[in-house]
Amino acid sequence: GIAPPSVVMLAVVPLALVAGRRLSERALVTIALVACALGAVLSAVWAGATPSYVAMATGTVLIWSGIGFGVIAPTMTILDGLPPSQQGLASALNDLTRELGAALGIAITGSVFNTAYRHFLSGHDASSIVAQSPATALSDPGAQSLDGIVRDAVLHGWHSAFLAAGGVLIVCALGSALLYPRGSQDLLP
Repeated sequence: GIAPPSVVMLAVVPLALVAGRRLSERALVTIALVACALGAVLSAVWAGATPSYVAMATGTVLIWSGIGFGVIAPTMTILDGLPPSQQGLASALNDLTRELGAALGIAITGSVFNTAYRHFLSGHDASSIVAQSPATALSDPGAQSLDGIVRDAVLHGWHSAFLAAGGVLIVCALGSALLYPRGSQDLLP
């Protein structure tokens, strides 16, 4: 469910508010993107190589911590960038950026996962196992099982998708460090 990530994110938001007294919005966004990138790379390398709940949870906590840490600064940048008479437009722009980012993230990682998964299956003659009758497949103890091939294909897809996400997040962190508006102010007075 979404409860554990939400709890992590909500626990980190107050830290972002405190850090916002000392750091610029640029720094907060860059730190958040780096945390998300580390979580994605950790998920790809650790959870992709040795799947376990601890490996997956650790990467997920880093990703959601980064989201929680960076959720306020972009909103403040958008709200501060438009005059009070256009706050409705600022709110709509804020929602659009979040929804577009989520949709693109899901589309990119889903496509990378699907491509890697299919590529793995095509390289491991899964079709011959599927074509066998269940009795034949079960009676040959030396044959690679379909569930083993599918499990390995899922891990390969997971690894590829999270490496791609980590790469995109690293590029975004560099872009944030270099291009985020300089006029950003503290989040709290």
